[in-house]
Amino acid sequence: MLSERISKVEHYLDLVGLKDFQYAYPHQLSGGMSQRVGIARALAGCPEVLLLDEPFASLDALARIRMQEELLRVWQAERTMVVLVTHDIEEAVYLADRVVVMLSEPGMIKNISEVCR
Repeated sequence: MLSERISKVEHYLDLVGLKDFQYAYPHQLSGGMSQRVGIARALAGCPEVLLLDEPFASLDALARIRMQEELLRVWQAERTMVVLVTHDIEEAVYLADRVVVMLSEPGMIKNISEVCR
């Protein structure tokens, strides 16, 4: 059982590009690395849906772009459904195959659009 857990941890750290940092302390990780740890932790639970609420909002522009690319790479490897909440339309269009625009009234959907690739 322990060897299965270790193997799973190694798999997800490798998937998000942090295998070399498996013994690092949280204060030794950059903001982007911390976000990748969060994604690895969430995926390790084998969810049917991965919910990300403004996951890159606190990152600088360059780190944000890298993390968006990283998320696409991880999604292509795992194929877990991802629901991403963002206020950034460009981010939504870049990352999603479907964009749902909500009104400021709680729970009200204004529009659902398919993203053409």
